[in-house]
Amino acid sequence: MGIGAMMATALAENGASKVYIVGRRLDKLQEMALKYPDVITPLPADVTCQADLKRIADLVATEVGYINLLVTNAGMSGPMLEDLKPRYTLTDFLLNK
Repeated sequence: MGIGAMMATALAENGASKVYIVGRRLDKLQEMALKYPDVITPLPADVTCQADLKRIADLVATEVGYINLLVTNAGMSGPMLEDLKPRYTLTDFLLNK
C-alpha cells in the first residue's frame, strides 16, 4: 500500500465524512473505495492534465462545496538518476511541477 492509499485509509478510519481519491488506474481506485464505500469516492484522472484537474475541482465544489484537507501525493518510480534518459526527466518534471 502506497502513501496515498495509507492517507485515504487513515482519514476514512478516523472520522472523515468524505475522501476523494484521484489516480489514473480506475481498478486500483475502485479497489480502495470498496473498503470504505460510504466515505471514499474514486475519481480517475491524470494529475498532469489541466482539464482533468478542473473536472475534479468542479465535481468536489458541486458535491461538497469545500475542502478541509488536500493531500497531493503524486509520484512514480523509475531508473536511478545516473540511468535517466531525457524523456524520463521531462516526465518527472511534468508530474511534480
